[in-house]
Amino acid sequence: MASSTEVTNLRKAGRLAEARAMAQELMGAHPEDVWNRRAFAWVLYAQIKQALEKGAPKEAAAFLQEFDALAMPGDEVLLHQHMAAFRLKLLPNAVKAEARKQAGQYAEALNLLWEVYERDPQWAASPELHQQIAWAIWRFLKNLDPAAKNSFSLVQTWTSRYRMLTGISRPSLIHSVLLNQLLHLPEPLKAGFDFLDWFRFWNIPNDFEEKDWQPFAGPEHTSPPLAERACNAWCRALIRQGRGAPEEEVLEAMQRLEAISLAHPEYLWLPYFMAKIRIDVVASDPAAARRDLLPFVRRKRTEFWAWDLLADTFGEKEAAEREACLCMALTCKADPSFLAKVRLRLIRLLLERQAFDLARYELLAVETLKKERKERIPAEVTQGLALPVVAAAPLPGAESQRAYYRETAALAENIAFENQLVRGVGVVDGIDTHTGTVYFALTREIRGRFPADKFRKWTFQPGDFLELSLAKREIEGREIWQVHSLVPTKQMPPEDLFRIVTGPVKQPQGQAAGWVADVYIPPRLMDASGLKAGDAAAAAATWSFDPKKKQFGWKAIQII
Repeated sequence: MASSTEVTNLRKAGRLAEARAMAQELMGAHPEDVWNRRAFAWVLYAQIKQALEKGAPKEAAAFLQEFDALAMPGDEVLLHQHMAAFRLKLLPNAVKAEARKQAGQYAEALNLLWEVYERDPQWAASPELHQQIAWAIWRFLKNLDPAAKNSFSLVQTWTSRYRMLTGISRPSLIHSVLLNQLLHLPEPLKAGFDFLDWFRFWNIPNDFEEKDWQPFAGPEHTSPPLAERACNAWCRALIRQGRGAPEEEVLEAMQRLEAISLAHPEYLWLPYFMAKIRIDVVASDPAAARRDLLPFVRRKRTEFWAWDLLADTFGEKEAAEREACLCMALTCKADPSFLAKVRLRLIRLLLERQAFDLARYELLAVETLKKERKERIPAEVTQGLALPVVAAAPLPGAESQRAYYRETAALAENIAFENQLVRGVGVVDGIDTHTGTVYFALTREIRGRFPADKFRKWTFQPGDFLELSLAKREIEGREIWQVHSLVPTKQMPPEDLFRIVTGPVKQPQGQAAGWVADVYIPPRLMDASGLKAGDAAAAAATWSFDPKKKQFGWKAIQII
């Protein structure tokens, strides 16, 4: 015998005509049976959907009338939601809007839907209409021509209207993709958009879906998480507002951002922006700004502007720390024009502590740069060079000034790495010519390696002396010494690590290796230098590990 279950099975199998006939038979026999009515209602749902897909609105409307005659109870929420969406699609304006959308006329489609919202009280509060309008706004913004007339005012108009749509769930897909589209607005539309006001409406972090916290990995590109990009945009909006921002609003924003940063340390730029807010907006908590900034500085230690910003977290009574950060900035590789402002800041500190020789070097560096670029020379540079005490000061050489940077920057490194750095003079004790890996030793216990192309300013040979700053890192459960900074030097490493020996070469019978005193000379060095037993030789040697004998000893790295 026919049953509501069999009707459902036929419907799911796509046999709608059979399902309809069976449902009508059941309704004729037992019209009040709730299961029969529900099964018939879902058959009508499938038929309406099919009619709309094949472009038969009159047929769909007839099926809708049949559904209304069923008078389904209000607790059939999902069913009523689907039917409301179908009714909306059958409205004349909605039909026209769909045609406009298919023709790529997104503005016209959106205006037609908004007319329904404004003029039809029955639909004004409909979540289904709100959803349609929201998606139409997204589509319109996605295809907006920034050069078109009134493009910016249109962005303002439709984002304001979106905020009127109370039927949009939060969080939801449309709520997230609309935010994503705003973050991708072309310039200058994005530059003029009031993101600060938008984020008063768009509630971070509560409006994010779970997937918004994860990176997007598409077939052609990967992008950072929506949550990360939105937080950065919120920070930039707060920074742009400056110190005119209501303190309560900024503090509340910082509380939310701090929680997000703590939960997502992989959001690299968030600590940077939070520090900028504390410095440029709050201007009352430099220690907290420094706390936010330090993890970022550690990751961006080769970027001058990271150290420049760190200098801003120190006050007038912390001039030594500010000077150290600025010197660290000047040790970083950067376009000289970018460093001009750093030099000007350093000049003020040097003049304050009467280091006139160092100040003169920096003043001349800025003056030379501005002349080369045919730019106006800052008044403070001209005035500084005119000071008698500066003019009379001896001018340091470039290497001497760089040594000052390095020595002074040590304090900044200690601040950033919380005294975790190990410094000293080490030696290059090997180079892998195939991979470009440089092996070094700082002490008998502290050894490591680095890729030569990381420090392209110099070339390296075994026996070179390096002034090193190292930080211990753990990678996959293994501790390594990571090079934080290095510079070639003429200073000697410790005597228990490096020495030079002289004497006759001893070469055991039948062996390719040789010895000078207690220093082992590998076969490749014997061959390269042409040494033979009995020859007088001078060898540079390091305290090295012999993997075959599994013990340490002296090994020659260079024949002098």
